[in-house]
Amino acid sequence: MQNRTLTSILVSKVLDVLESSTLSQIFSGFLLILASIILTVVLTYTDDSKEAFRAILTWENAIIAKAIVTTLLVFNFSRILSYILQKFESVMAAIPESVRTIDSIDGIPRLELLDHLFTVGTFKRDDVEKKWGIPRYRVTEISKKLEELGVLTRGENNSRVLNTEFTRSDIATLLGDRESVEDIKMLTRKTDGGFSHRPSGSEVLQRVSPFVTRPLANFQKSA
Repeated sequence: MQNRTLTSILVSKVLDVLESSTLSQIFSGFLLILASIILTVVLTYTDDSKEAFRAILTWENAIIAKAIVTTLLVFNFSRILSYILQKFESVMAAIPESVRTIDSIDGIPRLELLDHLFTVGTFKRDDVEKKWGIPRYRVTEISKKLEELGVLTRGENNSRVLNTEFTRSDIATLLGDRESVEDIKMLTRKTDGGFSHRPSGSEVLQRVSPFVTRPLANFQKSA
């Protein structure tokens, strides 16, 4: 058996490495070798190494630097993306849930919905679409559900208006922290004797001024 030459051994090792490496690893290795050669030549054979290095990088509108950066980005895109996503997830995890979650129901800010019901007193489809950008079919579904729950009732011209038996506290309790009105079953509020499913408007009217419980729009009409 003939002894293998050093050259054949090196070639065999290089081929083994290439065979077991991915295309990304091969290109990355090639770029590292190229960068090493450039740096070695610049630092060895040039008196003013800094200027020579700058000249190489800016040669032909910095084509060498652009090629290196582009190749690294292309062949390491999955790693870069994974790193960015990990950082994003860690940042999001550090943000409190109360800050990350918009307090809304069916895309309508909860407090704005309450303000709308108790100042306008109606839930007209055109008004809701324009104010919150909710699709028409969704506004219809929300309106039907709120009417089923008793929050809305029929007023003039068969329009849906706020049921004055419901106070702001009642509706806030009814909405709770739910993401959709479809998740609401019925009003359940605490009373002195336990719990009740009936709105508290009548009880409140016996104790305080109707200014607190009636929608501003209804009060203006009565005035």
